[in-house]
Amino acid sequence: MSKTRNFICIHCGKKLKIKASKGEPYAEICPKRSYGDLHVWIDCRKLSAECRNSLSSSEMPIAEYMYYTAHCNEANKNYQDTETTISLYQKAAELGHIKAMLALGEKYIEGKHVPKNTEEALLWYRKAAEAGDIKAMVALGEIYVEGKYVPKDTKEGLLWYRKAAEAGEADAMLVLGCIYETGKDSPQDLKEAERWYQKAFYAGDNLGKLGLARLCELKNEKAKAAIIYEELAKTVTVPPSFFLVFSLPWTLPAHGLIVDVLNQTTEQNSYDLSRRGYAYEHGTAGVEKNQDKAVYWYQRAAAEGNSYAMYALGHFYSNAMPKDLEKAFVYFRQAAIIGCKEMCDSGKWESFQTKVEMNSKFSIQKTQELLAQKGNELIAELPMSLS
Repeated sequence: MSKTRNFICIHCGKKLKIKASKGEPYAEICPKRSYGDLHVWIDCRKLSAECRNSLSSSEMPIAEYMYYTAHCNEANKNYQDTETTISLYQKAAELGHIKAMLALGEKYIEGKHVPKNTEEALLWYRKAAEAGDIKAMVALGEIYVEGKYVPKDTKEGLLWYRKAAEAGEADAMLVLGCIYETGKDSPQDLKEAERWYQKAFYAGDNLGKLGLARLCELKNEKAKAAIIYEELAKTVTVPPSFFLVFSLPWTLPAHGLIVDVLNQTTEQNSYDLSRRGYAYEHGTAGVEKNQDKAVYWYQRAAAEGNSYAMYALGHFYSNAMPKDLEKAFVYFRQAAIIGCKEMCDSGKWESFQTKVEMNSKFSIQKTQELLAQKGNELIAELPMSLS
C-alpha cells in the first residue's frame, strides 16, 4: 500500500492528498488569491490536528496560520524571536483574527514582549470585543470598573460587563451580581443583584447560588438561605473515597479498598477523619453503624476544614431529635463556602471574596470565625477517644 501525504492551503483552506511518490503538490490557482496566484501548500505533518481543522473551517486560513505559528512560537521556551511572534499576531489581527486581537491587547497591557502601551491595548481589546469576543469584553469591564491602567470609568466598565453577561459569560454575571449587591461601583440594587446571581447559577457557576443565599441573609430570609446553602453544600462537597492507590519502592502502583477503616486510616488528616465518620454513618469499611461515633469523627474532620464533614453535620443537626437548626445552618453555610472555594480556581475565588467582603452585613471571614468557634465548643465537649 503506497503512502500518502496531506497538504492544506493556508489561503483558502483546501485540503489535498497525494501519493508520496508524486513528490510536491501540483500548481493550481487559489480562488482566495488575486491575479491568478497559486495555492500555498503546507504539509499537514507540521500542523496539529486542531490547527488543521481550524484552517479548513476558517474564513481567514492565512490569519489562522499566522496566529497558530505565533502562539506555538510563544509556547516554545527555547524560541527567542519575540519580534517575529508579535509581527505575526499583528498581521493576523489586522486581517480580522479575533484571538490575535485579544493576544495583542494582553501583550500591550502587560508589556510582554512589547513596550507597555495602554492605548494600543485598549484599541485591540475594543476591536476584539466589538467583533464579539467575550474575554475582551470582560477585560474591558475589569479595566474600567477597577480603574486598572486607566482612570476609573464605572459606566463604561458596566457597559462591557453587561455585554459579556448578555452574551452568556457567567463570570460577568457574577461580577454584576457582586456590584449591585455591595453598591460599591453602582447604587445598591438587591433585585438586580438577585437577577444576575440567578443567571450566573443557571449558566453553571455555583458562586451565583452562593450569592443568592447571601442575599437572602441580607433580607433576613434565613429559612430560605438555609435551604439554598443546604442544596449548594450537597452539590459542591464530595463524600470521601474508600479507594486506595499505593506503591512500594520495588513495585508498581497498586490499588485496593479500605476494608478496616480504623486500621487503614489515621487521625492526622481531615480526609481520613471524614472517612471514619462516613463509615460509622453507613456501617461500612469494617465498622457497625453508629450515629454517635459518626458525629464524633465528622466533628473532628469539620474542625480541620473538611467540607463534606460539615455538610454531613448540617444534615445530622437538621434531622436530629431535637433539631438544632442554628448549628445546621452554620455547618451548611460553611460547607457551601468551602466547597465552592475548593471547586473554583484561587484567582476567581479571591476576586469574589474581595468583592463581597466589602459588604459588612455578611462576611465570609466572619462565617469562618463563627464555625471555628462552634467547632472548638463542640470539640471541647468530645471525649478524648471514641474508637
